[in-house]
Amino acid sequence: MVGPGTGVAPFRGFVQDRTKKRAAGKTIGPNVLFFGCRKKNEDFLYDEEFLKSQADGELELFTAFSRDTEVKVYVQHLISEQSKLIWGYLEKGGYLYVCGDAKNMARDVSKTLVEIAKEVGGKNEEQAVQFVKTLRSSGRYLEDVWS
Repeated sequence: MVGPGTGVAPFRGFVQDRTKKRAAGKTIGPNVLFFGCRKKNEDFLYDEEFLKSQADGELELFTAFSRDTEVKVYVQHLISEQSKLIWGYLEKGGYLYVCGDAKNMARDVSKTLVEIAKEVGGKNEEQAVQFVKTLRSSGRYLEDVWS
């Protein structure tokens, strides 16, 4: 799940639902969330809930606070840093959900996935682009984005 800013809102429900299902004995894959905002102390929506889910082992959480560091770090940077993790989940049939800004963030996440397919997946440019297209067309890469 990739949800910077208010884009994280639907993923709160995803984590809650999947936690409840796991507690009921259902087999549920891992929850991974890449969240980003400007300032941790001002913009980290649902921080206590997500941090508790992380502490409980229900969520792998990666955060980027772009104005709290000298160099701006965004969710696509975190995704790139976790390229082997992402590739491993995608290879096992994982789904990717992106919610937020279409103009920059979503476009950059898509480009980052192509790079992961090339670097970690060993695909050439054409194969990597096709891999991402196939994720989309198969319903495994879904976006709810806005300008």
